[in-house]
Amino acid sequence: MTCEWLTSALKKHSTLVEKNIDALSGLLQLNKAERALLLYGTLARYQRDLRSILVEFKVNNAPEAYAAIADIAGVSPAEVGEALRAGSRLERIGLVENLISEHNITDLLT
Repeated sequence: MTCEWLTSALKKHSTLVEKNIDALSGLLQLNKAERALLLYGTLARYQRDLRSILVEFKVNNAPEAYAAIADIAGVSPAEVGEALRAGSRLERIGLVENLISEHNITDLLT
């Protein structure tokens, strides 16, 4: 119940970074997974507590990381994996760089 309440409360108070990412996502026609990764990466870059969230979730490999992010974003793990693969649209347009190997999957940052 707390998670549902928090989600509802946060939707009422959209942050400037979310608005900017929504605008950028619309201009670049990013899908929901790409948008979620961009938001997570942006927040993780500036909020140190978020950097270790995948470690806290006990994520050990890429499929587990994709599943955790997908669950939060409301997309499939395959969509997250596609958005993070080498040569993905996020990488090609320079929003994600230095894609990481599977053994460092908990270090996701944009």
